[in-house]
Amino acid sequence: STRKESSAASDVYKRQTLNDLRSVSNAETDGFPSLRDANMVLVVTSTADATASAHYVGENGCRLTLLRGIGAPPQPIQTLQSAEWTVGEQWYQSLATGMDQVKFDALTVYLQQSTQDQRKPATVLALLGAVRGATPCA
Repeated sequence: STRKESSAASDVYKRQTLNDLRSVSNAETDGFPSLRDANMVLVVTSTADATASAHYVGENGCRLTLLRGIGAPPQPIQTLQSAEWTVGEQWYQSLATGMDQVKFDALTVYLQQSTQDQRKPATVLALLGAVRGATPCA
């Protein structure tokens, strides 16, 4: 019985393709995009307040926070890298510190397109290139 279950499970895994895996890795959580392509993991979200937030951590010590809300966005903190954009009535703000600037810029474009549901293959490739060439944050 255990042998049949194991065989059935392996058949399910064999049918998965790279496209299946990529669509899972790029799934959203609480309306926030995945940054797995940038080697960053979503570790916590907060959606209880008027301003929702997502906090990402990278394997090389990078940290990024993505904020979203309606109304007036908070003023960016001068000591942090930041980018702002709007989609309809909703504003977004990404914040990081000590991140390789090329990686931060590529992440910003990726996030902007992700929040607009307009992610382009060239943007994903640019992000992957920026991640590979980035200086670790730690």
